[in-house]
Amino acid sequence: MTKKAALLVKLLLFALLLAALIWPDLSGIKGKASTARLIVYPIGGMVLPLYWWARGRRTFPWAADLLMTLPWTIDLLGNRLNLFDTVDWWDDAMHFVLWAFLTAGVLLAFAPRDLSRALTVFIALGFGTTAAVVWELGEYVAFVRISPNSKPRTPTPSATSPSAPSAHYSPA
Repeated sequence: MTKKAALLVKLLLFALLLAALIWPDLSGIKGKASTARLIVYPIGGMVLPLYWWARGRRTFPWAADLLMTLPWTIDLLGNRLNLFDTVDWWDDAMHFVLWAFLTAGVLLAFAPRDLSRALTVFIALGFGTTAAVVWELGEYVAFVRISPNSKPRTPTPSATSPSAPSAHYSPA
């Protein structure tokens, strides 16, 4: 059952990516770092199978593959359904849930089974935090620094001193 679910989620991921290439206006990711997603997401979905194949391992961890593919697929599906822009809590919930899936998948695939519970928690926190920070930096670059939709920001006068620059910024 896990193998079928993992393959179905991977198939859905690649179908959503293909749809984004063919019909970018309908994908929900147009103007949302679509090029980066079209490059990074297939890598994210295939990193575990490729690693397993390159290492010549025989028993494939289907549950780990499912957990490591879900974040990319759910993000694309959430964008396709416009949930990130219409459901207030969706983005925050997805940051937590999707990184939990990814971290759990990485632990299932790569953590030795004889680790203590405390060490497993520390590894999970280290991987999950690092992955989330890398993701946030990518979002910053994609959405704030180079997005065609972002406007340059200029200082606005402070409420206490109309002539003095403020730490508050507003779109130009």
